[in-house]
Amino acid sequence: MMPRYVMAHSPQLEDWHPEAQVLVEMSPDAFSRALGTAMEGFEHFKDKETVERLKSRMSEGLEIDPGYIDYDPFKNQVVRHEGRHRADAAKELGINMPVIVYFYDTRKDGQKHPVTSPYGDVYDYTRYVSREELGPERVQRILTKLNATPVTSQSTRRRSTPVSVSHSVHVSQYRRRR
Repeated sequence: MMPRYVMAHSPQLEDWHPEAQVLVEMSPDAFSRALGTAMEGFEHFKDKETVERLKSRMSEGLEIDPGYIDYDPFKNQVVRHEGRHRADAAKELGINMPVIVYFYDTRKDGQKHPVTSPYGDVYDYTRYVSREELGPERVQRILTKLNATPVTSQSTRRRSTPVSVSHSVHVSQYRRRR
């Protein structure tokens, strides 16, 4: 069986500000390059056991949570991420990986961005920036800069059939704290 990265259905990630995210496919090298200064302090940390466990799961075709990137479209940089070990495992196996790119405004004086209901009513404000607010051309420029290829439209993802899986605990806990 050829190794492959089978993306687990991960509501903790997929349902986190769906208006401000894009599911993409990236090479592990592109993912690592995109991290830039978000990697400061982590350059030499690599848990070999974790990488081997992930390689085994990929070789067996088992589901794994996608990586993610919080990208600030105003500073044009990655500000948070999750998935370095998944990228290392995928690189060693010579395969690409799914990544969810979130658009997040980290400017201290940055405005809060409206969150709207399906009916168009603003019900909250967030630092996450919607794809609509950025516009399709800007979103595409960002994805091109990241060397990321969109996988599917958001509406297709919402209709996908949920899969019962054991989710990565550290990713779930991280996202719930935000």
